[in-house]
Amino acid sequence: MGSSSIFFTPLTLPKAHFTEKDKEKDPSKYEEGVAEYKKQIKEFLIANPTTTDGLGLGLEDIDPGHKWDVLITKNKGVLDHETTMLAEGRYLVAQTKTDLDGRGYFRGIPAGNYWISTLDVDALVGEEHERWDTPLAVTPNRQAYIALSNINAVQPAGTNP
Repeated sequence: MGSSSIFFTPLTLPKAHFTEKDKEKDPSKYEEGVAEYKKQIKEFLIANPTTTDGLGLGLEDIDPGHKWDVLITKNKGVLDHETTMLAEGRYLVAQTKTDLDGRGYFRGIPAGNYWISTLDVDALVGEEHERWDTPLAVTPNRQAYIALSNINAVQPAGTNP
């Protein structure tokens, strides 16, 4: 019977071979050193992908990301309401509701560039709740037409079309 051993070799991050003094003394040497260091770090992380697991936990005290997300979530309702009030009070040109076939009409709109938006109201399309924020140009003496569909709907945050 043979025996086997497992040895643990600690991972060592690449070391930078440049200093802040090089930045002033020899800028080209400094730039080369920075580029080489970045290359070595990238290669190290590709070879050791689990190195960064849990790294965010150690940075939570100095990284404002989590605190910012909490603030955004806390104030989202107020911000949405204020945005809707501003849009409706200052920029609203016309409103429409769609018929059973999903058609809505704006009549008597002067020529210009407009933005069609569902603002703070989701539109029920089949089983989906869609929202739109779509530009529309109205030209003189011509009827403008736009089809709102899931193709030009606003994608919910965190999704890819």
